[in-house]
Amino acid sequence: MENEITINGIKDIQKNNISDLSKSDNWYDYKYCMNAVKEDGDALQFVKIQTEEICIEAVKQDGYALQYVVIQTPKICMEAVKQNGFALQYVEIQIDKLCMEAVKQNE
Repeated sequence: MENEITINGIKDIQKNNISDLSKSDNWYDYKYCMNAVKEDGDALQFVKIQTEEICIEAVKQDGYALQYVVIQTPKICMEAVKQNGFALQYVEIQIDKLCMEAVKQNE
């Protein structure tokens, strides 16, 4: 499939030339982006139109993907720290509830 992406595909392209990957028109396609972030949360850095749903899937896969979220919501941030408490470092507005969840994840 032309729009199919795999985690190995992302890693191979990143190794060779990251600009080739980021220039693809596929990063405007919702389904393509959703599949990509479900396999590798770091793919969020290439998504041209970030929706809350795409961002949530990315941080569920890898909490550190929060660093690529353009507009953070409490829901996205909570999912990120649930996946990895250390993702708290990328939360722009650190409320008590998020901090407590982060500590809980890292016990």
